[in-house]
Amino acid sequence: MTDRPAPRLERSLTLFDGTMIVMGTIIGIGIFFTPSRVAGATGSHGLSLLAWGVGALIALAGGCTYAALGAALPQTGGPYVYLRAGCGRLVAFLYGWMLLTAIVSGAIAVIGLVFADHLARFFPLEGAAKSCVAAATIVLLTVVNVLGVRWGSRVQNLFTLLKVASLLLLVGAGLWRGREPLTLGVSVAPEASSLAAGFVSAMVGVLFSFGGWQNLCNVGGELKRPERDLPRAILIGVLGVAAVYLLANFAYLRLLPIEELRSSAVPAAAALERAIGARAGDVTALLILCSAFGILNGLLLSAPRVYYAMAEDRLLFRPFGAVSSRFRTPAFAILVQGGAAALLVFWGSVFDLLDYVVFADWLFFTLNALALFVIVRKLKPAVLRGGAFGYPWAPALFGLLGAAMTVGTLIAQWRNAGRGVAILAVGVLVYALFLRRGRGGRAPAP
Repeated sequence: MTDRPAPRLERSLTLFDGTMIVMGTIIGIGIFFTPSRVAGATGSHGLSLLAWGVGALIALAGGCTYAALGAALPQTGGPYVYLRAGCGRLVAFLYGWMLLTAIVSGAIAVIGLVFADHLARFFPLEGAAKSCVAAATIVLLTVVNVLGVRWGSRVQNLFTLLKVASLLLLVGAGLWRGREPLTLGVSVAPEASSLAAGFVSAMVGVLFSFGGWQNLCNVGGELKRPERDLPRAILIGVLGVAAVYLLANFAYLRLLPIEELRSSAVPAAAALERAIGARAGDVTALLILCSAFGILNGLLLSAPRVYYAMAEDRLLFRPFGAVSSRFRTPAFAILVQGGAAALLVFWGSVFDLLDYVVFADWLFFTLNALALFVIVRKLKPAVLRGGAFGYPWAPALFGLLGAAMTVGTLIAQWRNAGRGVAILAVGVLVYALFLRRGRGGRAPAP
């Protein structure tokens, strides 16, 4: 009697699925809120649009970097695999450690709470009930993604299309009812000490809204034709989001005076109120619900693949690397990710967690850009296949920007960055324990 081969992840995702994952994990809830922060920091139409344009270029540079990485190493686990090949196993482990303990788990918990908060507009939810609804939503999407990558991608496709349609609705409202004149002059916002300081502050919100282009790389091994489709999906998705974001901000500025946009807590609601009247609040809440639901699903679909890759390297407990024979998904890894996020919902300081990891996020962006150059040197330029869009200038620019953001965060937000460093330090100890217990003994070649 011969042993059955262990079940493997199935290659079932298409170029369209990949593009929807990219767009769906970039378009989150930020675009409905951050335009007021950007307008407040810049104080003018021209500088606001310039900030979003620069953000689009930075996102494109990041997209080119990860497209090249995905073409070179089209494997499940994405950035973890790239960091392992280019920066070593400790750095790769720390990336996965930060995802599980803070970056992704915290983001899912926060977005779940935002989802419940806007659902309360239609149902009587207060206090603990909101937390329970947020946790239940996370659990529901966890189960969906356990049932198969096709189920997760179908939910992703549907809600990404709804998100894009909702933003195009806003764009249409701006073109139809917008009456505010656009002035492209540049001025300093009253709160900013200088033009440069205001612009840098604005870019924090812009880059937050543009983040997420790397998530498709996590499921690279489940694309039908990853060498071709992964880089194409990233670039199509980033360009699509950039176009939608620029049009949406044009609509904001056409519908709202700059002073009103700066002071609005939810600029999407204020803009739609100008266009459609009293029902704008309900419509905005529905748009945010669709967007939050979609990004929750995208994070639960993509992040557990990193833990799967870590377990295959024996740098995480073996069940994380197990694939369900029935559903062909890393079921245990998905359940742990969903469970950790659902528990964080009930932690009172969960919103503070996001501030701890801005530093770590940009640190790993920088290291991935560095890893690309190391990988190309090791594996020769032909390894990039058709994914070398903008190489080497776009990855070099992105790496320099990432280094500047990392150092800037350390200086400007040293307390929050210090907490991020502390989480990384604990990760080094956990890594040492895995090595000491005889785990992590295998070092697979790229």
